[in-house]
Amino acid sequence: MIDPCPPRERRTPPHDVPWQVFLGHTSELADVPDGVSCVERVKQAVVRAGHVAVDMGLWSAMDMPPEDACREKLQGCDVYVVLLGLRYGSRPPGSPDRSYTELEFDVAGEMGIPRLAISISEVLAETAHLAWDDDRGSQSAFRSRVGRELTCARIEEWHEVELAAYQALVNLKERIHGPSASPPVFSRPPLIGPLVDRTELQDHVVRSLREAVAA
Repeated sequence: MIDPCPPRERRTPPHDVPWQVFLGHTSELADVPDGVSCVERVKQAVVRAGHVAVDMGLWSAMDMPPEDACREKLQGCDVYVVLLGLRYGSRPPGSPDRSYTELEFDVAGEMGIPRLAISISEVLAETAHLAWDDDRGSQSAFRSRVGRELTCARIEEWHEVELAAYQALVNLKERIHGPSASPPVFSRPPLIGPLVDRTELQDHVVRSLREAVAA
């Protein structure tokens, strides 16, 4: 999931402060699956990796062309994560050839921001009653292009989203700053059956383990 942008052109995320991680996605991924959405799972992964999630959601009206507005949104971000579902999404005025999400993806690349990609499989999307929109051809082409430019994490089960995003951020930091820059990775298997997610207790255990390792 590492962006192949040449090192001389790539922006280097900082070593000693949390990253601003921009999430690019279409709106339906903030609503599915029931319970904890795909977008919320990625946000949790970003926080657990020690960073800050930036989710602009819907674009607000701005007195500038869409590409300039996109650059302004991304200017303060260190990493861009795109979530690919089946919907292409709406196109900004004056940019009929690209959706908002594809525009963000392209501008992040032009700005040298490291990009990570998570692709939701068609079979999994259908379990949440998601379907291709009228721009199926455009979204299919976009998914294929992202797959050629990046190594995507392909998600076959919803519980894999959080782990994929978390591991991608940890791997990126290790690649840029070296293994010692990232904390040990502690994770748990996906919940099944009647088990309940105790997020606060899990985070407490993870912090305790990290403090024990660092001592």
